[in-house]
Amino acid sequence: MNKKQLKKIRRAKLLKKKQHISKNIISSEAIREIMKSRIELYSAPANDGMTQRIVTLDELKVLNQESEDLGYNRGLLWDEFLKEMKKGFNEIGQYLGADVHTTILVPLMVHEHKGGEKCDKHIRCEVFSDYFIQGFLTLDVAWDSFMELRTINVPVAKQAISEYRKFGKVA
Repeated sequence: MNKKQLKKIRRAKLLKKKQHISKNIISSEAIREIMKSRIELYSAPANDGMTQRIVTLDELKVLNQESEDLGYNRGLLWDEFLKEMKKGFNEIGQYLGADVHTTILVPLMVHEHKGGEKCDKHIRCEVFSDYFIQGFLTLDVAWDSFMELRTINVPVAKQAISEYRKFGKVA
């Protein structure tokens, strides 16, 4: 076999390898679009006060600020929370933005006190961080705000999460 034939074989192998790699890489913009469409797909209108809710990190930031403004007892240290969530999402793929990534609010109890004083009814929720953050995170959410949030279609949500974890490398 001469040098020209060897070079041709190597080039063919390299092209084949590049094609295989490019098939396994999805652009971050494509993933963002898929994830945004999934948010609506695996959520549904609220039906009662004690059903888990799904929120984007952007929506959670607004709820956290509202909780702080209303003087409720439980809230998140937002900058630390977001930093740890970004770190966690980067470990399983890539952080795509607070308007795309979601978390779950698990209602724990209806609550009517802040600072020991009686106040308007609100819901104390656990903020599920997909185990990116150690500990039990709680947030007090105004009743009306909580009732406007989307509930979760659990089987579809599980499918979407497993698909996200399959994405692998992101361009």
